Amino acid sequence: MAISVGDIYFTANLTDLSGDGAESFSFVATTAIAAGEVITFHGPESAFTVGNSSFTFTVGAAGLSAFDRVTIVESSLVPNTIILASDPSGGSTSAVSGNGWSITDNDNIIAAQGGQVLAAIVNSSSSGSAWNNNLDVTGLSTTQLDSFLIANPTLSPIAEHVGGLTDNAMFSGTDITTQGSNPAFWVTTDDAVDHTSPTIGTTTYTTQDANINCFAAGTLIATPTGERAIETLRNGDRILTADGQETRVLWLAQQTIDARHGIAARRAPVRIAAGALGNHTDLIVTADHGMIVDGLVINASALVNGGTIDWVADADIPAGFTVYHIETAAHDVILANGAAAETFMDAVGRACFDNHQDYLDLYGCERIIPEMTRPRISSRRLLPAAIRARLGIAEDSTDKCSGGDLAQSA
Repeated sequence: MAISVGDIYFTANLTDLSGDGAESFSFVATTAIAAGEVITFHGPESAFTVGNSSFTFTVGAAGLSAFDRVTIVESSLVPNTIILASDPSGGSTSAVSGNGWSITDNDNIIAAQGGQVLAAIVNSSSSGSAWNNNLDVTGLSTTQLDSFLIANPTLSPIAEHVGGLTDNAMFSGTDITTQGSNPAFWVTTDDAVDHTSPTIGTTTYTTQDANINCFAAGTLIATPTGERAIETLRNGDRILTADGQETRVLWLAQQTIDARHGIAARRAPVRIAAGALGNHTDLIVTADHGMIVDGLVINASALVNGGTIDWVADADIPAGFTVYHIETAAHDVILANGAAAETFMDAVGRACFDNHQDYLDLYGCERIIPEMTRPRISSRRLLPAAIRARLGIAEDSTDKCSGGDLAQSA
């Protein structure tokens, strides 16, 4: 399956490294990428117009899962030697072709497949630097990129001028798809950084790996072709219900949460540890998101047991993050990281989402979604004894959030 625009995003561009690295960059996959897929990285010189240089990265036998990071380094000891510093797939790179790989803060890196631009990054805004400087010498087309940006203007995979006037830039946000093109979510330095484990401020590859796939970004939704990160879904895409039936995404709702002054109780994030509700990996949802347990729709807040299901600690909540919700034709049960969860039900309304106007532009007016016939429990005190015992929920537990059923996957 070919890689599409929106499937990869750059997360670092480091042009001043210590040790035996000359420069490096990183990207993450936002959906599963199969073994054997080939991405070509181009480095057309923006400062001197000396032409194009490129090399390929081939995804290894293990494939890439959503939010796997790949870090690629050029050796300073042997110029044009490309090293895979981190690659969960076990892939490979080709030799450099063209005029030699040499990236400075003014130069752009472009990822492509099949002659189409997938993503790009350039640090500096000096000298008129732009992601598409000398694009013509690469022979690449932006047809698919242009179409993607028209349909998804908030999900740009173009990280332009993220370093200001500095040599090194790393993404420091939580949602690479909506924040990656905004320099405010990047940290920068002119000081040389360690090519094996770069640190800028408090941002490292470890913190990137931990933060990028939290709070919506990286929640994996079951589809007929495998799991996909929720934020990569598009209106009309097919997904699977929990019983294996196909349905389509009518609208991917999106809301930005500003946590600097606290979070409303119903939006507080709850972490469901892997295995607690049949999920294969940790799952984070908002407090009022309905999870399906023993045929009941139960708000995540009512399932908190202080262990395998617990509130995300305040210290671990970023200043801002984005949550998503999927609307289908009915109030359905779908699989998020393997756990059964509800789709959007318009009990509170769509106007609270950032992209409400997009819904109106698509459909002209609101519609009522009949709620599924399963009973809903929004308070812990109403939990059946069997569920309480199985999950280890104390009888005298107090709800942090007992109202509201605006459900949002995070």
